[in-house]
Amino acid sequence: MAKVSDTSPKEGGVIGDPVRRFEDARLLTGQGEYSDDFNLPGQAYAAVARSDQAHARVLSIDTSTAMGMPGVLVVLTGADYSADGLRPLVAQGNPTDVALKNRDGAPIHYPPIDLLAMDKVRRVGEAVAVVVAESLVQAHDAAECIRVDYEQLPAVSEPIAALAPDAPRLWDDAENNLCVDDQKGDVQAVAAAFAKAAHITRLDVVNNRVTGVPMEPRAAIGDYNSKTGIYALYTGGQGVNRFQRELNTAFNVPIDDIHVVSRDVGGGYGTRNSLYPEFALVVWTAKRLGRPVKWTGTRAEMALGDYAGRDLLTRAELALDAEGKFLAMRTENIGNLGTHALSFVPISRGPTVTTGLYDIPLADVTTKGVWTNTTPVTAYRGAGRPEAIFTLERIVDLAASEMGIDRIELRRRNLIAEAALPYTNALGVTYDSGKFQLSQDMALELSDWDGFEVRRKDAAGRGRLLGIGLANYVETSTGWPLERAVMHVLPEGRVDLVIGAQSSGQGHETTFRQIGAKFLGVPFECIDYRYGDTSFVKDGSGSHSARTMRVGGHLFSQTRDEIIERGKAIAAHILECAVADVQFAGGKFSVSGADLDVGLFDVAQAAESRTDLPENLQGPLRAVARIDKPMPAYPNGCHVVEIELDPDTGAVAIKRYAAVDDVGTVVNPMIVDGQVHGGIAQGVGQALWEEVAYDPATGQLLTGSFMDYVMPRADEFPMFAVGHNEVPTPTNLMGAKGGGEGGTTPAPAAVVNAIVHALSFLNQDPPVTHLQMPVTPEKIWRAIHRT
Repeated sequence: MAKVSDTSPKEGGVIGDPVRRFEDARLLTGQGEYSDDFNLPGQAYAAVARSDQAHARVLSIDTSTAMGMPGVLVVLTGADYSADGLRPLVAQGNPTDVALKNRDGAPIHYPPIDLLAMDKVRRVGEAVAVVVAESLVQAHDAAECIRVDYEQLPAVSEPIAALAPDAPRLWDDAENNLCVDDQKGDVQAVAAAFAKAAHITRLDVVNNRVTGVPMEPRAAIGDYNSKTGIYALYTGGQGVNRFQRELNTAFNVPIDDIHVVSRDVGGGYGTRNSLYPEFALVVWTAKRLGRPVKWTGTRAEMALGDYAGRDLLTRAELALDAEGKFLAMRTENIGNLGTHALSFVPISRGPTVTTGLYDIPLADVTTKGVWTNTTPVTAYRGAGRPEAIFTLERIVDLAASEMGIDRIELRRRNLIAEAALPYTNALGVTYDSGKFQLSQDMALELSDWDGFEVRRKDAAGRGRLLGIGLANYVETSTGWPLERAVMHVLPEGRVDLVIGAQSSGQGHETTFRQIGAKFLGVPFECIDYRYGDTSFVKDGSGSHSARTMRVGGHLFSQTRDEIIERGKAIAAHILECAVADVQFAGGKFSVSGADLDVGLFDVAQAAESRTDLPENLQGPLRAVARIDKPMPAYPNGCHVVEIELDPDTGAVAIKRYAAVDDVGTVVNPMIVDGQVHGGIAQGVGQALWEEVAYDPATGQLLTGSFMDYVMPRADEFPMFAVGHNEVPTPTNLMGAKGGGEGGTTPAPAAVVNAIVHALSFLNQDPPVTHLQMPVTPEKIWRAIHRT
């Protein structure tokens, strides 16, 4: 029943074919153009002076020494920015479809995001001044000579501590550090369900803070044309239109006066969604100096300044009846927002899947967002859903252990039945399609779950503990709804596709060509795909939340239909027949019952050149489609991981990993599998190695380099067995659900479930029931030795 993906690459093909990535020949031969590869004639270089304090009042900034150093062109502070009449950046906001609100009705405070610190610094690494010089070395040397007089203040880096009545307050215009306090679900009905429950399982879990660590550090060039009044920003990110809109807010100029270009982007993961302060700084300084300004961040600056992910404490309770039927779920989530309310996406979307793929009729979910003296938290791959699924799948395993029910059987009793779809969960989210039990069965077969005991005995003979863990998951692929797509059939035999999605390694240049080839019946090689430049990408929201194929496929379906409808009318004139008799297939318009046809590109030629056509049919064969309303989908699946543990050292090795995902329509299985592989690596990385840590006493960053922040490596993973349970969604014309985040979502729970399972064979009393991530060898060793 389980089927491993056939991803043998092909040189060309349409939807469903594992087409070799079009962009790889360019990228692998050094012909890519990432942010730091781009330069402009006459550019100067920027460096940023940063706070070494986690919390302090800025009494004065002395820039005189820096200004007198060789090559320095200008040194600017927040006072200069304010004097120029520029405005702070804005928080990315509170998703309207799942908005958080304060239980007491009070408005939510969104602190401004200053490009340079004004009265206070609130985290280590916050920018306090910018230096522009003739060379990068000169700029960095001068930045080190800026002297800031601080009044040091107490810092707080942990959200629980930040909620204490006597905690240091980050924002003077807020009463305390509690930014938002939201509740969703039926409190009274859940309380009643818990009161009658035969069993209640409780678990506190920590989703550790991590960061995206894209392949390339951030870099940007700003420019200003005094003749045209055009501000230009060249930088990598996850969507040029979003950057354009945020610069528009800061500079308060017409949006068409802002030109943003992103070429190749080396990874995004949500941490590249935002317009970072440095990006606006280079545009501002370029205007002041009258020449381009370039900034390239170091890895140390990325550790200090890249927006973080996760960092959520959850107190969870699951109520069950005597037969193991889930009755209700109750959670309290406390999210560390960092210094700003940058994005509520993680703490607003995560609660919507609190009950996962299980038929849990009732839920009570409290969510609090707390400011601390740490880097702001944003939407990181999965954004809240991995946190929720981790809590759920861990508490299900724990409930099974406490009640003496097999963990697979407990899941089978509670998985949402296919016949129950569409199914509205206890938080009001409606799953439209899926075969959840089938995905679990496929994953069990693909992982050879039944053969585990033989492998366990073999490991025991070598002095090792073997464990196997499973996690079911569901994603909410939504994201910002605004998107625009353009399809243009050119007479010279090309099709031009334009969309606001931004590739950061996902293979868009391949998959969109496959879509264009399939939709119009033309060769793959005839499709051109353009993105990443607001001069022709006029609107959109970029790539995030596994939205690109879902939204892009839907919009290009609409443009295809419009082009074919108009093409039929033009073909009818050319072939001298009724429009109703014209059919389209294989890139040709033909007449039913007659040996007459005309090619798509000939129709495009006629549309642009023939003046005898009706006026409404003349002009480029081009269509535009736009969407500005949410169009959600719900990718789902089941992952199984098998780990081997050395009880003498606590070291963990991943021996087997099987994944079955329902991403809806699969455009290119090789690319989807690659997305799953990368997602698994990030999820396992959080479970075993990665953690952004701060000194709780000082707020100083403790993981400022790869010496301390441990990244997953390819040699720490086995070959993945990946299968697809392809159930197209009816919510969009493409049938796509999204494949970018599924691997990340179940992996942490599956890994920790496997580790706890392995430790169960020690037969300790009491047994180890949970370990907080990252589950390091030290934590395992201490759990074994009770130290």
